[in-house]
Amino acid sequence: MVAAGCGVDDLQVECEVDAAGRSAPRRFGWRGAWREVVEVIDRWPGEGHRYFRVRDDMGAVLVLRHDLERDAWQLHAFEGPPEP
Repeated sequence: MVAAGCGVDDLQVECEVDAAGRSAPRRFGWRGAWREVVEVIDRWPGEGHRYFRVRDDMGAVLVLRHDLERDAWQLHAFEGPPEP
């Protein structure tokens, strides 16, 4: 399942600084549970935002968007793990 522009606003996101000195999501609260980021697949800047394509501990691939002005996070796109 792929959903773009999901519009899930104000996710709770905890970040850490990676070995290169860049801040990146470490875990996030979504659907009532905390999910660990196991891999930052890609990152890129946008106008007033930073985007992170991540894989979580459930196997989902998500794009998290950080609104720099509001210091708020949004789930921008989601691709779930394969169905069993």
